[in-house]
Amino acid sequence: MHLFILIDYIIQGRQIPRIMSGGLIRVEPSKLNGEIRLPPSKSHALRWLILASMDFESSTEIQMHEIGEDVQTMIDGLSKLGISIKNSTVIGGPIYPPDDVIDARNSGTALRFLMAQIAFAGIHCQFDGDTSLRARPHEKFLTSLGSPITGLPFRVYPLKNYEKIIIDIGETSQFISAAMLATPRLNQPIEIESISKGVSNKHAELTWTLCKETGAKVPGLPWDVRCPERVEIPADASMASFPKILDLSVSNMPAPIDSIGHDISENENGVYDLTNANDLISPLSAKLCLTQGGLITGASHAMFKESNRIEKTVELLQNFSLECQMTSDGLKMSGGQVPKRPESIVETYGDHRLQMTAVALGCLTGAVIRGANAHNIAWPSYLKELESCGANIIHDDQNGDPVNG
Repeated sequence: MHLFILIDYIIQGRQIPRIMSGGLIRVEPSKLNGEIRLPPSKSHALRWLILASMDFESSTEIQMHEIGEDVQTMIDGLSKLGISIKNSTVIGGPIYPPDDVIDARNSGTALRFLMAQIAFAGIHCQFDGDTSLRARPHEKFLTSLGSPITGLPFRVYPLKNYEKIIIDIGETSQFISAAMLATPRLNQPIEIESISKGVSNKHAELTWTLCKETGAKVPGLPWDVRCPERVEIPADASMASFPKILDLSVSNMPAPIDSIGHDISENENGVYDLTNANDLISPLSAKLCLTQGGLITGASHAMFKESNRIEKTVELLQNFSLECQMTSDGLKMSGGQVPKRPESIVETYGDHRLQMTAVALGCLTGAVIRGANAHNIAWPSYLKELESCGANIIHDDQNGDPVNG
């Protein structure tokens, strides 16, 4: 039996904690065994929320057993635009300029999807985000939309050209996904032209698959969105990379069709191509250091995530006395390395995948880690899941210092 948390419970009864980079947690060496339950896929959830918001004929119940901050950000953003989301049900309709700023917090995906909704609907909106999101590049998508080029906070205006939009897909697939998802907000067809070599292509494929499931025929051609009455969000395959560091099994691994390219395997030369799965770079690098070693390629776009995830993964692993080398588009690791307890606080730069990798390694060696709540972005129950398997994690109240605890 599935346990579903209602979306309006999250909105009205409990707010997901904002990330506080100064918060610390201490992890002690632990003997772990058991099964981990993965969170719902935020990639699926964010897309279904957008699509359901455009179904003018019927409501859509979206079922998830927990909701991370990225998904909550989308719910809050759509609500500010006039979309009704109550009791896990989304009632679609037109969107309107909000009375105040939409805070995209740490979510690049929510920001870009909502930017396209605004521009394609012919309205305007002011956006802002946390320190991490402010540091990420937004110029290329602002250029595509025809809005003034500036850093966050910025204002998005109606599209300048309703006949054609040119989108650079060389750093992320979020821009092309945002445009495809926003097409029903238009009153006329638009030509969507992509330039550069695409990355994270499986996410763009997921977007188009879900668009077709709701009635789309051709990219750029508006359609009347018809969502299923009920949508159950599959588990997030990318999150399985963290329990793998600890050799823990997963109780709810999604089917390959729902894995969005995260069910990768090495080729015969020990090479892992992350062109379509750059979110795996930190936990996969850690696992390869501990096991057989290997080469990660196709991950240059990981530089544009919450942190420069290539550089920061190297730094993170070095904290645990694990060595790897940067290459032109990834990392190279020798195998059979033995991690050691870091001598100082492990910085994770507000990047949830760095923090979650650090926590997993900390279960092996012990560690004090900054970014106590970063996992809430995608997997609020991550620490509790590890604790249920035997992890010894000491939580900080954001003000204390567990280094001396």
